[in-house]
Amino acid sequence: MTVQTITGSYKTKRNGFDKQFDRTMTSVQSFDNSMKRLLSFMLLFFASTLIAIGQAEDQTDKLIPQDFKDIFQLAIDHPDIKQYYHIDTDTTRRQIIFQFFGNANHDNLKGVTKFDKQVIIMTENELKQRQVKSYFVVGDWVAGTSSVRLQLSYVIEGLTASYMFKKSNKSWAITNFNLTKE
Repeated sequence: MTVQTITGSYKTKRNGFDKQFDRTMTSVQSFDNSMKRLLSFMLLFFASTLIAIGQAEDQTDKLIPQDFKDIFQLAIDHPDIKQYYHIDTDTTRRQIIFQFFGNANHDNLKGVTKFDKQVIIMTENELKQRQVKSYFVVGDWVAGTSSVRLQLSYVIEGLTASYMFKKSNKSWAITNFNLTKE
């Protein structure tokens, strides 16, 4: 009798264990399916982002010098940045300088002026050699078919300006602007 009781008790515990195991496995499979869906979504998202970025980078080549001129002129003339130039207390700030990374076509900004001076493009080494403190860093540039995202950092003031530009009827306009100060 004792043997039967132990065996019967073991079977009951085993059946309870099996049910719990089955519920756990169902949960694991459900979690596994959720993770597969999440990973699939993430893969599609990143793939489409890479495709979009690839297309956007290709579009920069399709911009004409006038596009660059219009975009950069709008950027440096934005009224929210005006207060940070401080040209009345520091005349060296009258010369607007852009630091680009990589190859920059200096002709693309020909005609972009501020304070009656043509803007200048310099490399990081040129800025260091000349000990320039007031300049904009072009931190982000992504061009689409009729839109451009641009981020400029005005180093001396600790400002970062983020712009979205849209071209409509052959004219560029700022559609979104955000300014942050460090």
